[in-house]
Amino acid sequence: MLAGYATVCVDGLLLSRRERGMRIRYESVGVLKLAQLGVDRSFQGRGLGGLIVADIVRLAREISRRAGCRYLTVDAVEEVVAWYEGGLGFKRNRLMQEHRIRLALERQRDPERLAISMRFDIRDG
Repeated sequence: MLAGYATVCVDGLLLSRRERGMRIRYESVGVLKLAQLGVDRSFQGRGLGGLIVADIVRLAREISRRAGCRYLTVDAVEEVVAWYEGGLGFKRNRLMQEHRIRLALERQRDPERLAISMRFDIRDG
């Protein structure tokens, strides 16, 4: 039985000056994106999702030693935003979310249905 899984891909992230602070000069930075995360229902609530994310953070840190990768990102549905923020230390990507909302409106799509763009700084901790 497959208890849980994750898929990752490379991506770029837009950050406002306030979000990136003084240490990051560029508006767009390279990231490793947690594209999919799944835990079988019979294993949910036991911490397996957090263990999988921790393993992906280790992978992102390893990649960052060889390539331009500063953050791990995820597009989270509203129901799990608090889990990513509180339990795992992710932050919302304000500029990226604003950009995605503008695109949705231009394409006449409902921005309320968008996932929330979030990031974890792999150089912290």
